[in-house]
Amino acid sequence: MLLILPLGFIPVLGYAISATRAAGADPAQGPPPWKLSIRLLSDGFWTALLLLLLTAPFVLALNPLADGLDRAHLWHVSDRVLSHIYALVGAAFILALPWGLVLLVLIPHAVMRYAFSGRPLGLFDFPAAVRAVRQNFATWNVAAAVRGSPAGHLLRHPCQRTCLRRA
Repeated sequence: MLLILPLGFIPVLGYAISATRAAGADPAQGPPPWKLSIRLLSDGFWTALLLLLLTAPFVLALNPLADGLDRAHLWHVSDRVLSHIYALVGAAFILALPWGLVLLVLIPHAVMRYAFSGRPLGLFDFPAAVRAVRQNFATWNVAAAVRGSPAGHLLRHPCQRTCLRRA
């Protein structure tokens, strides 16, 4: 059961693409109805592949970084297992910020580009995503701050419409 749990994210990610597409077409409309379809699964698959591609380097760096922290004996703990757990937690905290920044810079523009073009290669055009952030950094910064705040999940920020029009 635990092995198939990640497959549940594919329809959810596909629905996120569908909602982005609908918001771009008519921002006044609400989110589209939930309907399981080939398009929804395809969109979710490509988005999950993007997330996997962007997350894999950080996952692969976790254990070597934790081993380095463990060998540095930063924690004065006599229990070897507990010391390694602390090192893993420390490594996860060290990697969390760059991983989050990479996702925050690349994902929003890549998803918008894919939602409107329907071409999976749009998801993997990382230079275009960085250019889009550079061209409109102020709007991206406000949208990123609103998304990151607890209120951002409850409120729809007006700059999201601006981001959708410029994608």
